[in-house]
Amino acid sequence: MNRKARIYAMVAALAFCLATDLSKLNANETLHYSRRQLHQMMREAKKPNEYRLLADYFRQQQLQFRVKAEAAEEEWFHCARYFVLPTKFPTRADTAQALWRYYSYKAAKMAALASGYEQ
Repeated sequence: MNRKARIYAMVAALAFCLATDLSKLNANETLHYSRRQLHQMMREAKKPNEYRLLADYFRQQQLQFRVKAEAAEEEWFHCARYFVLPTKFPTRADTAQALWRYYSYKAAKMAALASGYEQ
């Protein structure tokens, strides 16, 4: 199995696992809160269903960042393979690598927050 197929299989498996956790939500419904609302919810969470709502939100965010990271990683490998000229300015590969690092960091951060609220 080539790398691209493995990536798609991993994303599909992750999406399935998270979909079973988010089964309480409608398929079309996505959780979105403003920064202020989110911080207020984090401060005021006391009941198990409030913690579960926060954990579901962070798991959803983790999935979105993982998908973005996989796309950026694929772009990074594509650009690094075909565009190898030394340049004075950042290349598409450099930009894709920076995006991959950022999205991977954010996904890990969301996973840590979600696991904290799931306990």
